[in-house]
Amino acid sequence: MFVSTRSTRTRTASRVFALAAVAAITLAACGDDDDDSASATTAAESAATIAAPAPTEAPTEAPTEAPATTANDRGLYGSSGATATTAAPAGAEGVVKVADSKLGKVLVAANGMTLYLFMPDAQGDPTCTSACAGAWPPLTVADGAQVSGGDGVDAALLATATNPEAGPQVTYNGWPLYYFSGDSAPGDTNGEGSGGVWYAVDPTGNPVGND
Repeated sequence: MFVSTRSTRTRTASRVFALAAVAAITLAACGDDDDDSASATTAAESAATIAAPAPTEAPTEAPTEAPATTANDRGLYGSSGATATTAAPAGAEGVVKVADSKLGKVLVAANGMTLYLFMPDAQGDPTCTSACAGAWPPLTVADGAQVSGGDGVDAALLATATNPEAGPQVTYNGWPLYYFSGDSAPGDTNGEGSGGVWYAVDPTGNPVGND
């Protein structure tokens, strides 16, 4: 039987085309797998980067702490910026005298240091204690000791009140008496009018200059 050459060529071409198409589909599938694999790898790497951020470096210096704040007791109680001290002047326990000063006659202790009253005491118990007493030490007397007064002092106005930190504190006309740490020598009256609450005391038991 005779088969035409043209028919044979057509069938051969069809087979070649079919094989080529199968090969193309196979390659495309392989390529997609490679792309998917590459994409998955990239996504995994990105996730790892996000999940594990770079560690932060520890500070090389310790933070500096703010200095502890303390009450400016001398400013609070009108002490004119003097250096605070908790010790009363020596040799002054329980003795009150009258002396001349630039303010006139004022009460002083046995050592000649000016004595002051604190207006918030209101002729009652001492209220200048703790940090306040660092700038304004109280005039005290030993338990059971007598308070004595010199010339010009009205003995009837002398007494004591209980200072919760220092024991019996000398009072005059009901006012607890204090020194001022800003006075350095007899006759000094640097505490006069300090803060509008501290005044030297005259022989009648009233604040000097607080009319």
